[in-house]
Amino acid sequence: MHRIAIVLRLLTVNVVRWTQLGMLATLGAVACGGESRSADEGGAGRGVSAGAGSANAAAACDDVAKPSNPACTKSCAFQGEHREVICVDGAWSCYPDQVPVWECSPDSCNLIGDHECCGADGHSTPATCTAAGSVEPCPDGTIDMAPGQLCVTKAETVTSCYSLDQQPCKNLGDHCGLIRKCSVACECTDSADGPHWSCVTPVC
Repeated sequence: MHRIAIVLRLLTVNVVRWTQLGMLATLGAVACGGESRSADEGGAGRGVSAGAGSANAAAACDDVAKPSNPACTKSCAFQGEHREVICVDGAWSCYPDQVPVWECSPDSCNLIGDHECCGADGHSTPATCTAAGSVEPCPDGTIDMAPGQLCVTKAETVTSCYSLDQQPCKNLGDHCGLIRKCSVACECTDSADGPHWSCVTPVC
């Protein structure tokens, strides 16, 4: 009888321990489940944080001065579409397939390939880009001009082509116009009263 009592006591103790272990396992599962849900929720939170991180990365450049020519391009060797700069590690930079325009040579085709050479008669010719990607200097007797600048014959000293309209001129064929701009263009033409400026306003 004494042995039976001992066995029953051991069984009772083990049942209690098994029950406790079962409860702990259940609590552990609940705790893990809670962590899993928290991780999911945390995952969403990390997504927001990542977005916030990107915003913070862009904001990191708010106090950083932009380069003199803040744009990006595929190559300095030819004219191309410019893209906006991006903020990388607190500095202004470009996407991997782009190069910073501010690092292009001042005579690169990308920067001044849209210039023209204004001649003494007011006619202009487009700048020429070399195979190396630089712009050839304008020929002697001509002036390198950027888009929007006034190219006018040396025979006149005006700031606007329109002021020449119907005025006498000296050299037939002389011209006045803005470089690469849709604007008033004038030419010295012959008339019954002698050479006069004739101006035309294009439909832009």
